[in-house]
Amino acid sequence: MRSEAAELARSVRAIVARHPTADPWRPGIHASDANPDLERELAALGWDDLADTELREFVGPAAVELGRGLAPLSLLDRLLGGAAVAGHLARYADQGSPLADPRTLRRLSAGRLVPIGSTDAIGVVVVEEASDGGSLAPARVDAWIAATAGYLAGLADEALLVALGHARSREAFGRPLAALDAIQQHLAAAATLAAGTLLIAETEVTRAGLAHVAEAACRVTAIAQQVVGALGFTLEFPLQRYHRRARSARVWAEAVL
Repeated sequence: MRSEAAELARSVRAIVARHPTADPWRPGIHASDANPDLERELAALGWDDLADTELREFVGPAAVELGRGLAPLSLLDRLLGGAAVAGHLARYADQGSPLADPRTLRRLSAGRLVPIGSTDAIGVVVVEEASDGGSLAPARVDAWIAATAGYLAGLADEALLVALGHARSREAFGRPLAALDAIQQHLAAAATLAAGTLLIAETEVTRAGLAHVAEAACRVTAIAQQVVGALGFTLEFPLQRYHRRARSARVWAEAVL
């Protein structure tokens, strides 16, 4: 099964590469990076079927590739069967679309939604009206936990690669940044954390495991920002997307669970 999971992950990586997701976010605005073409091709591959308990070991490795490619978080919520709800907030929700509340294990149908600004392009709305749509299977929540952990692991590992590439190509005091002791210590710490998240993503992820991965991923992206410096905070440089996405995914994971 492990070789089959690796094959699925490679297929997901290829699809994500064919449908790169743009970042429409700017400070203070309501934005969504939903990518219908990517969602359709992944659905055709069988992504939505991974909510099945028998296919759980495929979820984490496949979701790692979504994180590496900064795919929309709406793909994780497809395993729930609806837009993820945390309290009175939902992400990637449209009028009349299905919502899923993992805390209460209930499905909802979106009524009145009010878009609000966010620190990430995840289409956050306030759910002012919603009707009950039945129960939500716990297996779907378990799949969402595994997918979120895998996604965060992919974010962390890719952010590390961005920082490492920068450190190797930039010079300071006549040597590459990567040759400086302080930078090496930062990169070593980030590499250890990122490797740990990837290992967890290959297991049957628990809620505690997801909490650890979320914390570690945020730490890795923060270290990467330190290594890159001010450039890493500019909208033109990709690292800020990994940092924002890791923080928003962590906040939603904590709020949902």
